[in-house]
Amino acid sequence: MNKQPKTICKNELKRRLRTGEFLVGTGVQLPDVSAAEIIALAGFDFVVVDTEHGPASYETALNQIIAIRAGGALSMARVPWNEPYLAK
Repeated sequence: MNKQPKTICKNELKRRLRTGEFLVGTGVQLPDVSAAEIIALAGFDFVVVDTEHGPASYETALNQIIAIRAGGALSMARVPWNEPYLAK
């Protein structure tokens, strides 16, 4: 019996890009959860949480990602540098 593992979370952003959908997004560098949610509520399809150029901690970045989702947008995170443990 060959069972495929269940996908916990499908990547909606990847799916939409693969279909050729035109998406509009922006980034947030402010370490403020409210700013991230307001940007998402402005109607962007996605918001990039920038931890490379912004002063946000990992905890703040996580809360921003949650706020972006609550605002109705998809999120991405830009890590400070190319280290696998940071991208996980």
